[in-house]
Amino acid sequence: MSYINSLTKDSISLRAPETRDIALMYAIENETRLWLDTNSTFQPISRHFLSAYLASSNNDIYKDCQLRLVAELDNTTIGLVDLFDFSPRHLRAEVGIGIATKYRGKGYGEKILQILERYASETLFVHQLYAHVAESNVAANRLFAKLKYEKVGKLKEWIKIGAEYESVNLFQKIF
Repeated sequence: MSYINSLTKDSISLRAPETRDIALMYAIENETRLWLDTNSTFQPISRHFLSAYLASSNNDIYKDCQLRLVAELDNTTIGLVDLFDFSPRHLRAEVGIGIATKYRGKGYGEKILQILERYASETLFVHQLYAHVAESNVAANRLFAKLKYEKVGKLKEWIKIGAEYESVNLFQKIF
């Protein structure tokens, strides 16, 4: 097991967020379609809030029970990936990923998740990752299935979109 370049694969790397990433974070966090998939966000997030988050976060999964990383392609930021709802006792975390619009559909999500999985299992000693994915998010459902996350269930009518409810698939990967 090598820790050298554990956050890099091909020309993609993951790193801690910095103040210069606020524009990307702002764009992804305020994309309303992603709000529907996450089921927890329902209002815009300000640049001020993101700045305060960066200033106050330890970006230490054991202290914050979450970890946000920025994905770069040849030194250009292309997305965010998060581990959250981390349980230090059970060594599991939920994973979330957001790719900037112009970089979607090009296979970067797969590489980003592979880097995150390796880091989570080999460095953080996470035993399992899981994800809640809206049924209508075809790309995310396909991504998690391709990376051999097992679809272990469906939460029926889990998220409300307008006057309707949508079911969510629950994916799990045990290392």
